[in-house]
Amino acid sequence: MFFTTVIILLAGHAFSQTWVARGSNPQDYDMGGDPTISHGSEGGCYIQSIASEIDGFGDWMVQIESGNYLNKGIRISAFVMTENVENSAHLWVRVDGLELEALSFDYMDARPISGTTDWKLYEILVDVPEGSLSISYGIRLIGTGIVQVDGLKVEQAFQTWSYQNSGIYETVLGFELIQNHPNPFSHSTTIHYVLSNSDYVTLNVVDLTGKVVESLVNGFQPAGEHHVEWTPKDLPGGVYIYQLQGGETSDSKKLILRK
Repeated sequence: MFFTTVIILLAGHAFSQTWVARGSNPQDYDMGGDPTISHGSEGGCYIQSIASEIDGFGDWMVQIESGNYLNKGIRISAFVMTENVENSAHLWVRVDGLELEALSFDYMDARPISGTTDWKLYEILVDVPEGSLSISYGIRLIGTGIVQVDGLKVEQAFQTWSYQNSGIYETVLGFELIQNHPNPFSHSTTIHYVLSNSDYVTLNVVDLTGKVVESLVNGFQPAGEHHVEWTPKDLPGGVYIYQLQGGETSDSKKLILRK
């Protein structure tokens, strides 16, 4: 495997932007980048146990400077597939302060992935508060099994999150319809949106003539973030429009179905 390393010096700390193997038992795992792992992007990464019994975990991770995300939210999203995961697999992110203390984090402890699962999109969001120095993120495998990840994205969140020790998030919400991912797509895609208020919501996919080809949401939903996975059936390839209506607010975006 070949990796490009960039070292960033900030406040006396060095940041290597190379992906590295870490964890309590990294010697018990084979992990790294693999261009043959693909669920729509040009390559993914993996962690695979090489010991028959493991009391610990392995991390495939990277650390970056927090500057671009300071006083904003950060979203980590990726498609994840697992095989024979005995304990659990996770996406994770941690924001550290100047004293290397954890200021916010999400290890997907409340929604671990186990067993054998097909490709599914997961995402985690945390706040990057004032005083943050670095952001570490990656994938984790606890115990034995295989976890594969593709399409990992790091982006500024569309809302600001405040972490509390209880694990509850408070958020300042705004109505927003997010571009579907992946796009273009050939099998399924996920549509994310945010509601500023609890309201009656419709989310429809229409063709270029305005005809509704599928209704994805039609009912009352609470304020907050929502997502819908769409797997079109018996539709020709082409450009479609998905339309979100919540109360008196609406938005629409284009998507491309490839056949």
